[in-house]
Amino acid sequence: MFSFKELCEDNRGSTDYMAVAKNFKTIFLRGVPVLSSERRDFLRRFILLIDALYYNHRNVIIEAEVEIDQIFKFESGSHDK
Repeated sequence: MFSFKELCEDNRGSTDYMAVAKNFKTIFLRGVPVLSSERRDFLRRFILLIDALYYNHRNVIIEAEVEIDQIFKFESGSHDK
């Protein structure tokens, strides 16, 4: 079990996430906030983590503040440029 803060708010990179994926078959990730472009560093780390888990065929169980389909919040038009 890991917190979002441990894995995505602290300074981590893809090597760290690959090590987690290689050592655990199932990851419980708790405290995932709504992610937005305001904190791109958190968003980037979260995506790197999920990619590493997916690549290594690992299970991830996410405890989030909102439903999973609402986890990404972007202002309308913010990705049009």
